Amino acid sequence: MRWYSGYKTENDQYIDSDAILLNVKVNNSLCCNLHVSPVVPISGMEAASTACDGCEKDEKVESFCVNCEQLYCPECTAYHMKCKATRSHVLLDASHLDTDITHASTDVQCGNECGEQAVVLCLDCKQLLCDNCTQKHARLKATKEHYAITAKQLARDETASLTSFGAYSERTSIVSRPKELVHAQVQVEKGPHSGMFAHEFMSSAPGDKEVTRVRGIVILSDGRIIVADYKNRSLKLYSSELKFEMAKDIKEDPRGMAASANDFVVVTIADKKEIKIYKVEHNKIRTHKTIKVKEKPYSIGYNKDHFAVEHGEGEDGTIRIYDQNIREMCVIPGNTRHFGQFTGNTIRLALDYTKQVIFVVDIVKESVHCVDFKGGLIWTVKVGSPRGIVFHNNILFVASSTENKIIQMNAVDGLVYSMLDEDNRIKRPRYIAYNPDLRKLAVEIDGNHIKLYNIIKCDK
Repeated sequence: MRWYSGYKTENDQYIDSDAILLNVKVNNSLCCNLHVSPVVPISGMEAASTACDGCEKDEKVESFCVNCEQLYCPECTAYHMKCKATRSHVLLDASHLDTDITHASTDVQCGNECGEQAVVLCLDCKQLLCDNCTQKHARLKATKEHYAITAKQLARDETASLTSFGAYSERTSIVSRPKELVHAQVQVEKGPHSGMFAHEFMSSAPGDKEVTRVRGIVILSDGRIIVADYKNRSLKLYSSELKFEMAKDIKEDPRGMAASANDFVVVTIADKKEIKIYKVEHNKIRTHKTIKVKEKPYSIGYNKDHFAVEHGEGEDGTIRIYDQNIREMCVIPGNTRHFGQFTGNTIRLALDYTKQVIFVVDIVKESVHCVDFKGGLIWTVKVGSPRGIVFHNNILFVASSTENKIIQMNAVDGLVYSMLDEDNRIKRPRYIAYNPDLRKLAVEIDGNHIKLYNIIKCDK
């Protein structure tokens, strides 16, 4: 990575400073900061001139949202701080401006989800890195030229609490319905399924130009695995023995992926407003069909020859149900926002087409919602930092990143059971995939590791 001891002013004068302060904004106020070593890239403040992830304009970015993992311009930053659903997010100052604010900081963890404290913000990857990952990032050919700001965290200010909203508890979860709250005990003894670690592999591949950023996993009928790589704009195929076979260059950023019948794979391409269907044959992935859609598609879930797809952002956000040919069946408006904040990064979907319901992982509110096709909220369960979700036979598997767990939930009432945890090598899981015929669960761990588990149905 490119490090530079200082930065340039607007008239190109070089400033050698002892330190720069990186602010953390919480609840519309500067409540803490990070102490930053003077390692602004050689292009200085110009390094922050990149496309804003909010409005997609080439504006000078002001902040990086730790929760959404996006860079924002001043206007989008202001909106992010005012919006009820996102105003509690942690925003890092990415403008490189000096400040004399001296509040204490809060914990910020590595974006590779290794559980370590972040000390670096890579502006190219839009990712926070710990010491160990920073060293790997600097050595890797694909990332050694990246621009980054290093940060050292100050002591916590106990007056600025960032306690997770409704974080998942070991013993209890809260299931909420309109006008009532129901407390449901977590069945910690034994749920309907258990899991056993089988194998693991790295999702990197020869020819990668960037560090892998997973946007989806599928397990094919023969046990082969496909990984959607957002950073390298590719679909990577691994054999049933978990050996790399090939990569399909898709030229655009994949945002979501789901497997359908007969080894067809459906991928959402937000920037092009396209949903692409790929067919896997032998050791090749070929494009089968490309469908244009009205709004940008993001997360996607599949069940019974139908798909649920997240579309659009903000007030225009919707979840649309499609048949296997991507013909629209119904639209679930998201403008009430009671089941998710539509940003393109903060929702994951699963579908039960038979019962006409969707299951929404709401990363902002740390919840899993069950919603009918008319937009009615059936139940809500609090889960600590939920990420990936899959559905099969009235059971949901959900990745809880901060709890280092894969939990299982009764899809009818949201009752939660334990399944996999740190004793099973689960550490900050994100995307997951399940093949019920093979009874295999794939879990993305620590950024670019994929771990495979054999799932066993327990005796009643």
